[in-house]
Amino acid sequence: MSDENLTPWQKENKKYQALQKEKEKAENQAAEEKVVALNRVFASEDDDEVKEPNDDLHHSMLESLPKLKKEKRIQLLKKLLPLIIFFMIAFPVTIYFLSPFSKLAVIKVVGNSHETTQEIVKTTKLKYGESLLIERKKLPKIDGLLKNNFKRIASATTTYQFPNTFTIDVKEKAELAYIQDDKGLKIVLADGTILDDPVEKQDAGYPVIKSFKSMKQIKKLVKNYNELTPELQKKIKLIELTPTKANQDFVTLSMDDGNQVKITLDDFKDKLKYYPNVAKQMTEKGIVDMEAGIYSYPFPS
Repeated sequence: MSDENLTPWQKENKKYQALQKEKEKAENQAAEEKVVALNRVFASEDDDEVKEPNDDLHHSMLESLPKLKKEKRIQLLKKLLPLIIFFMIAFPVTIYFLSPFSKLAVIKVVGNSHETTQEIVKTTKLKYGESLLIERKKLPKIDGLLKNNFKRIASATTTYQFPNTFTIDVKEKAELAYIQDDKGLKIVLADGTILDDPVEKQDAGYPVIKSFKSMKQIKKLVKNYNELTPELQKKIKLIELTPTKANQDFVTLSMDDGNQVKITLDDFKDKLKYYPNVAKQMTEKGIVDMEAGIYSYPFPS
């Protein structure tokens, strides 16, 4: 590979290795020159008793050269080790960020029965093909964005799945009732939220709320209605606000068996539970009055 094709760090590493080789070569050459010089000194002596030790010294220095080279290699390796570790980590990380796996490719939406996946994804502001690091920063805001833009959504939890998928788990509010206004019937959700668009077809399983004008009263009704058992809820077909001078929260309930119940919103939980037993004792259709005590009488003729 030519120098032009090398990355900056590869060029620097190549220069560093070249300098180390030159340094090692110079050190080895200096050691050899010392050996040669000593040999010359020893050769000039005629005393046999002196030559023998000089030969031993010469032999010892020759043996020390490989050890010196080994120590130099170990020192070089120690110096290069942090750099080697760095590039062992940096290389796969770099490959990952350059690959398609680092980009958002799939967005799944589950739990949405009424809102479309396309509208939900659009509202989250997540972008296909963008870096996962950037897109993951948006996740904490998704719950708030969806709840603010869709009245039906109670919560949304977004999770990441390897390698490049986000899953948005949507929890929708349950439908509770219908409310009647000038435009027709609108859906009331379990938290009292009223949807904007009138329904085209009514579900007989939900009661109709009528004559309520105050949102405060609607919230109060919803709260008390939610405390009833499912069996009691199914018996109620119409909830009409019929206030009196004594109590502005007085309502009249039309039941599925043809009877009516007169009761205040505050008494829903405590008194309506007795309705099934009272209805069984009635010999004809009529009114169950729960305003003061509990008693029944036939409809006026």
